[in-house]
Amino acid sequence: MFCVSRRIDKKLPSGSIQETFFREEKLDKNLLISKETGLPRFGYFNEIINKINCEDFKYKSPLGKQKGKLAKKIDFKEFQFIGLLSEDLILGCAIADIKYASNAFIYFYDPKNKDFEEFSFLNPFAIKTKLSSCPHEGKSYFYKGKNSIEIIPAGPFKRLLIVQLKNGQKVQLTLTENKGSSPLRVCTRTGATGWTYTEKSNGLSVSGTVYWKGVTRKIEGDKYAANVDISMGYMRRETYWNWASFSGFVDIGSVKEKIGLNLASGVNETSYSENCFWVGQKKIHLNGACFSFDRENPRSRWFIKTQDNSIDLEFVPDEERSEKINLFFLASNFKQMIGKFYGVIKDGEQEININGLWGFTEDHFAKW
Repeated sequence: MFCVSRRIDKKLPSGSIQETFFREEKLDKNLLISKETGLPRFGYFNEIINKINCEDFKYKSPLGKQKGKLAKKIDFKEFQFIGLLSEDLILGCAIADIKYASNAFIYFYDPKNKDFEEFSFLNPFAIKTKLSSCPHEGKSYFYKGKNSIEIIPAGPFKRLLIVQLKNGQKVQLTLTENKGSSPLRVCTRTGATGWTYTEKSNGLSVSGTVYWKGVTRKIEGDKYAANVDISMGYMRRETYWNWASFSGFVDIGSVKEKIGLNLASGVNETSYSENCFWVGQKKIHLNGACFSFDRENPRSRWFIKTQDNSIDLEFVPDEERSEKINLFFLASNFKQMIGKFYGVIKDGEQEININGLWGFTEDHFAKW
């Protein structure tokens, strides 16, 4: 326990301040919500957040009325996504709990043969679904009949993905943080009284096996990379975002370096953004991102830039996973594109050329 009102972190972008709304109170730096005030800590976090203790959050309406336990439970949304990227196999897997229901999906894509297969599941009232409130502890899972998806942290630097589908497809992957690197951890205001916490890691090492369409693929070595996306909070009733992400390897001079990128627009722009890239052991924060593409034809080229001119990328879609749901009180228009990135990333005076790295973009409207 320690006392803090605000802290300037030299590892953050110039001018950035990790805020709290605790003034001179005692707080546990490993919890997101103050037990004394019931308010979240906003900003970037270099330390591990052990628990997203939303049970301590004092949830009020925009007019200041205390919300009840049911509203507090139903309005809390959370999801986790894991992506595997390579020239041989691309995999996307997610679990989402929106309380009215839970959803899980997994897809497999062979870029060489243009072979794509997806599996999607829905559980009413989020039965047989749990997402751990501790990002680095506790099993998250989704079960539907003989289909199971489990995401299991094995300490702060390792995560397991275990999938078993009733038709025989199996996934057993271990994702590992690069030595000396660290995830992006950020909490921002959302709307008048809400908040969103997200933790993202790109350019992760990955090993294991994927059994798909009768073939066991061994996942190992530098040609495979992965990313993890954990997000949760009291988001807007109607939420819209764009997202871009890649993980892979680039040649910088005579050295091959792991690189990862996460860009988003529409959720976390209140004082702080979730925009950053990783090169080797470095994590570089970025300003706001601008996505330019044709919503009516998302398979056309996307153009993505940041306000600080550090990112100037073109994305060429190759495949997509889409889903549209309209249940009046609940709606989703989801498009996740798989494709290649081209362009330039600037790290100070150094330019990093991106020439055909596999990754994802997303165009998503949700009413939840």
